Amino acid sequence: MVQEPAIRILHLQPSLMLSCGISRMIFQLMLHSGENTQQFAAVFKGDAVFRFKKNRLSVTKLSGRKHFVLLPLHVMQIVRLCKKLNITVLHAHHRYFDFAGTFAAKILGIPIITSVQQKVYHGKMFKYMADYIIAPGESIKNHLLHYFHIPESKIRVINNFITDEDLQLNPGEDVSAFLEEHKIPAGRSIVLYVGSLSKEKGIDLLLKAMRLLVREYSDLFLLIVGDGEQKESIRKYCEAKLSDYAIIGSLENVFPCYKIADIIVLPSRADSFPLTLLEAGYFKKAVIASDAEGIPEIIDHGENGLLFARDSKEGLLTALRILLEDATLRVRYGNNLHKKVTQELMHKNKMPEYFALYESVSKQQKQMQQPDR
Repeated sequence: MVQEPAIRILHLQPSLMLSCGISRMIFQLMLHSGENTQQFAAVFKGDAVFRFKKNRLSVTKLSGRKHFVLLPLHVMQIVRLCKKLNITVLHAHHRYFDFAGTFAAKILGIPIITSVQQKVYHGKMFKYMADYIIAPGESIKNHLLHYFHIPESKIRVINNFITDEDLQLNPGEDVSAFLEEHKIPAGRSIVLYVGSLSKEKGIDLLLKAMRLLVREYSDLFLLIVGDGEQKESIRKYCEAKLSDYAIIGSLENVFPCYKIADIIVLPSRADSFPLTLLEAGYFKKAVIASDAEGIPEIIDHGENGLLFARDSKEGLLTALRILLEDATLRVRYGNNLHKKVTQELMHKNKMPEYFALYESVSKQQKQMQQPDR
């Protein structure tokens, strides 16, 4: 008889999206379960669900959508699913599921962990309720400490990470075929943005900068990869103001984009510990990013990339001109970022921290459930 893994984790997330860093983190956690661990996910929707199922990762769709009127329904759905799967630890990845999951965890008598990937400023009176909270960097940790007054003993900083296996071209894949498929001219200086297409990512700033730069650099080409609520407005702006660009929706495999890019730009207004920068470093690409929130925890200005003041179009323009003019500097920054990422921010470094926390909360729960002698 095969023994069931001792730790069985249910991840709770509203949607699993190909362009979402949180979804990709959940995918990697589930894909790399240890021998003593089995993991599952429960979501409402998402264009990345097929990727999980293709890799034989268990995803259950919850009914409805995230809305506090439906909270009791979702609590009971989580309880029933946990009983069915014999879950021992809940891991929430959204504030809504911090609430729903905590109520379910109390009914079941199991621990819950919540990962917080962005700063939240509304509903200050409703603190995060999980037993432990994972922050991807010091920026989020400080926000939890000073805005929500979460006890430091409840917070664990575990950086986001990437994996080698997920950063390879598919067997037989040809980058030239990718260029042809998406009508990207060969021999151009490609500026790449990868991520969700939302206001907090500052893509409008990049578009305005590119509109000015194409007058100075005739070989510039802008490549935008991702999805989100601003996709249509971005497309309309590019059609009206730029001639050399490509907008590609969410891709299961975005890494040919990194292969062909010369400069990666992340002009975020808010970002905690973005995977885009780690992926850029893995491919030894030069990075320009805003100084928002946790980004300086990855990019050391003038050492492994360039930072500019958040919301500063002039700062972004200056950084782009510097790297467009200096190929040697691009190589140096790319190599330095590659060294940092591969030495500190791969799954081999960070996965053990997740599993140590899962094991720790499981042991604590078992000790609490043992009767006093």
